[in-house]
Amino acid sequence: MAKISNPFFGGDFDKFTALFDPSKFGPESLGKFFPSPVVTPEAVANAQRKNFEAFAQASKLWAEGAQAVAQRQVELTRQAFEVAGKAASDIAATESVEGKLGKQADLVKQSYEAGMTNLQELAEMSTTSSRKASEVLSARMSEGLGEFAKQVQSVKLG
Repeated sequence: MAKISNPFFGGDFDKFTALFDPSKFGPESLGKFFPSPVVTPEAVANAQRKNFEAFAQASKLWAEGAQAVAQRQVELTRQAFEVAGKAASDIAATESVEGKLGKQADLVKQSYEAGMTNLQELAEMSTTSSRKASEVLSARMSEGLGEFAKQVQSVKLG
């Protein structure tokens, strides 16, 4: 039978676990390998507070933008129903079949053009609100990385 050489099996396990003895990694021994802490608890708390504020501001901007888009969609839908109602009355009042078909063709063209214009407007509104929210987050990320860089640069080695 072959001898198992895996340190998890057999008597070599104690040698293996000795490599990870926590008493060998106290603050005084870690100082030999790592400089003093780069980030203080206060700095972490301050950074997290700023992050939370940025996320709250970005969320507010996004929600306001989404609300504006929804309100505009309601307005556009109301307008579309008004136009459709007027067009239906105009078509019904027309006596000739050719006239009805012509008015229906005009209505389809106008509806398509208005729909494309409205779609573009809503897309621009949505893009603008998303851009504003992402600018807030991007600015906070740049600021946070700058703060971290300053802290790292202030560390004295040796």
